[in-house]
Amino acid sequence: MNVKRSINDTDVEFKLDGYETRLFTLSKELNLVSIINLGNLFGWCIDALSGSVMKYDRKSYDITLDNKPTSVINPTRIDIDTQKNTVDIYIAEN
Repeated sequence: MNVKRSINDTDVEFKLDGYETRLFTLSKELNLVSIINLGNLFGWCIDALSGSVMKYDRKSYDITLDNKPTSVINPTRIDIDTQKNTVDIYIAEN
């Protein structure tokens, strides 16, 4: 996934069926090359507007998604009526 540079925080959200959604913010640091433009106010403004003043401090991230917990139903009885086309499921409560 390509991400454009920005002065603002960049949040990334990963979603996958059967897994917990993961949200995190990409970490950034000052782009030392942008210091060259300190003598030129116009160049510094261009860098600030384009997001070039900051750079992401990592090229890649390893993300681990946790399995989403699922509920398990243990019915005590299941009745199938093929004449009425109905299914009755009975669950005992604790």
